[in-house]
Amino acid sequence: MRLLKSTSHARVELTPDLIDAVPAYAILSHTWGDADQEVTFDDLVRGRGTGKQGYRKIQFCREKALRDGLQHLWIDTCCIDRANHVELSEAITSMFRWYREAARCYVYLADVSDDGHDSELVRYRWEDAFRKSRWWRRGWTLQELLAPASVEFFSREGMRLGSKKTLEALIHEITQIPIAALRGEPLSGFTVDERLRWTNGRQTKKMEDKAYCLLGILDVSMSLRYGEGEKALARLEAKVKGSSRVKSANVSFSDEEASKLDTNQDELIHWLAPARSEELHTKTAASRHPDTGVSFTSGPLLQWLTQKRDQASLMWINGKSGTGKTTLFSHIVDKTRSFSLSVPSTAVAYHYCAFSDPASQQLTNILGSLVAQISAQQPAILDDIRRVFQRDQTRKQDRTLQATDLEKVLVKHIPSFRNAILLLDALNESSDFTENLACIVRLLQQLPNLMVLVTSTRSASTAGISQWPHAIDIQLEPDEDIQAYIEAHLSDAGSLGHLSHECRQTIRSTLMNKADQTFRWVALLLDNLCKQRTGKAVLKALEQMPSTLNSTYASMLRVIPEIDRPIAREALLWLSFSLRPMTLLELSEAAVLEDSDPTLDQDSRLRHPEEILDICNGFVEHDVDSNAVKLAHSSVKDYLLSDYARTEGDKFFSFAINEGNQALMRRCLTYLMFDDFRPGVASTRTEFLSREQDFPLLDYAAHYWGLHASSASTVEWHWVQKFFSTRTLLRGGNYGAWVSYLIPDCHPTTAMSTQPLYYAASFGIVPIVRALLRQPRSIYVDLEHPGGRHGSTALQAACFRGKKQAAEYLVAAGADFWSKDRGSGAPAWFWAQCNDWTDMVNDMIRRRPEIARKTELQAQEISRAKHVQASFGVSFED
Repeated sequence: MRLLKSTSHARVELTPDLIDAVPAYAILSHTWGDADQEVTFDDLVRGRGTGKQGYRKIQFCREKALRDGLQHLWIDTCCIDRANHVELSEAITSMFRWYREAARCYVYLADVSDDGHDSELVRYRWEDAFRKSRWWRRGWTLQELLAPASVEFFSREGMRLGSKKTLEALIHEITQIPIAALRGEPLSGFTVDERLRWTNGRQTKKMEDKAYCLLGILDVSMSLRYGEGEKALARLEAKVKGSSRVKSANVSFSDEEASKLDTNQDELIHWLAPARSEELHTKTAASRHPDTGVSFTSGPLLQWLTQKRDQASLMWINGKSGTGKTTLFSHIVDKTRSFSLSVPSTAVAYHYCAFSDPASQQLTNILGSLVAQISAQQPAILDDIRRVFQRDQTRKQDRTLQATDLEKVLVKHIPSFRNAILLLDALNESSDFTENLACIVRLLQQLPNLMVLVTSTRSASTAGISQWPHAIDIQLEPDEDIQAYIEAHLSDAGSLGHLSHECRQTIRSTLMNKADQTFRWVALLLDNLCKQRTGKAVLKALEQMPSTLNSTYASMLRVIPEIDRPIAREALLWLSFSLRPMTLLELSEAAVLEDSDPTLDQDSRLRHPEEILDICNGFVEHDVDSNAVKLAHSSVKDYLLSDYARTEGDKFFSFAINEGNQALMRRCLTYLMFDDFRPGVASTRTEFLSREQDFPLLDYAAHYWGLHASSASTVEWHWVQKFFSTRTLLRGGNYGAWVSYLIPDCHPTTAMSTQPLYYAASFGIVPIVRALLRQPRSIYVDLEHPGGRHGSTALQAACFRGKKQAAEYLVAAGADFWSKDRGSGAPAWFWAQCNDWTDMVNDMIRRRPEIARKTELQAQEISRAKHVQASFGVSFED
């Protein structure tokens, strides 16, 4: 390795080629300019090059290194003799190690300008250019970002913009590289697939460098052969597959067919795990304070992980809302994944039951997330569910995978590992808590090599898990982390560090004495204190602060201006009860919607959707990546639904579960009943797209009004009846517009003639199926009425499309499962048999014993039947 050494004349000189005793050095990361303007090895040997533009970068690096106490530096343009192919080859294969061992890495961004003061604090001046910099698109800079422990970013004027640590959230947003990797977690802890995804969008000038720049990232060695083109990728692929050090080497770099398989694999994983825990983990980890979580992860967690297998297979961590359980959980995930690297054949999977995403709380999605993660180490686990995936894809239907199927898959494959560790956060968030808990116990009973960690607001005894003989029940005590969080604010000059010692001591003692282990309360109070202009104002705010989290929320709500209160209430109502995350545009539309509004025009809407964030400041969070808005913390919803809000807080902002779901059902139906949708089925594709663009809440209203009805204890039937009655209007009226949104190619005649029961069953809107079946038999409810393009009954549609619960209600109501549908020529029981609904088929046999002989299909006949099923994949799409 050859370095540059600073001389006493503000110049640099090349050192001899160093083998041992390499001094501490700084290293430069940059994008090359014009080749004739970069200073080369030959330039330095001949004593020239100072007039080139690239010499500015050398001087910049030299000055920064000297300020950091470093006499030596390394720059790729001039420290390698590129005419010497042996030296060039050695440099490229050593590059990752050289960047990793550097004392400092300076990133010089020639296309980012900022020469003002306080560049680190005033990000808006340079952030846009920073995001667009060519540096993020260069292949070689990936290892230059990940390998060094210290990476600092500078503008072309030499102004410091920040470090890899201070800018990690922004860097993650730009690169999608996990925070753990940015913080230096060994890359061996990430699969090859994960590491390859980090290279998306990056380019190299030479084809071969697409492979060579990955050598350090993938921890493999191979010879360099410039001129071989794409063969370099093929050789790299072979090296990776043959490496014992590389995790999950089941990858392809160049084969077109393998690329198609990878695409199909990605679709399978997304189908299996729609709730992406990795994304939530990355965001949670990015927001946590680095000094928190240390005591627990190095104490109780490590003891649990290293114990004998038969001592305690379940760790149950409980704490009230707002104590920082999810933040601690993110520490636990990183620590456990790191620990697993030192223990051969250990699988680790985790899942966040996010309070703002009901889908993440469903048992099927919880287990799907765990199976998807384990598949990175055990790809064969996916083979057991691929058939269901392919069937659903062929038939263009929703996922029919059951939680019991996934449970069986885990029981089958986890024994292939020496150890398996499953981590589950906020299990109490799920409405199916009892079912989820029972599943965990069954897994523990069947798998002696399994360990499970759960966080919850309930204690083990309250949850009914204390009877499990191998359980540890831990009450979360976050005082140490709260103190670390307070100290960080008190020592930060940009926060409260500028205050006098006496003032900071008052803050410290007051918050610690009144925190009552509630991290969220402390965070809200510190945010308020940081907004004060003087130390005197800080002390006054400290004296007037609410004493509990509930009283803090009540106080925050009371200061919302009177004119904004109705909008704030509606926004919080929607965010408390929405059945999926809502976008900013959807929420801004929903917040101004009132029952029976005939439409929403320009005068009814907010001037800018972002205004909703200002109105609900402190109660909501906006994710720029997904544009989703959610409640800032689960404790916000807890407050809005609490007895405290109804009795001692601001009653205007008090909600009840039944009332909330009824309100959202009414709002959704109000939206679908707009005069704008009265013309019925869209006559052109342009009209369809125009509706979607002009009415941003249409997607939510169309898909979820029925599910809100199911969550309400009683359905306000007159609202539903009024909506269904519009199907007699021209082109199906509002009812037809709704159907055509869910099925874009629906014909108006079909929409008008098909009964609501058919679509409710076909879409699996179970509460509406139940409500319709309770009505007197009429034009709304005829069990055998043919519907859709192929004249099928509601039961036939439900069975074909895999809507089991809807089918069960129809069978119980007396629907005919024996007659054949007009589309495929097969009866409902036939599709129930193909769906492996054994219990339903047995119920059908009980009701009509004569079909027992018919249901005795052999494997070959079932296979033939499923081929027929696929051939009629469009039968029940309208």
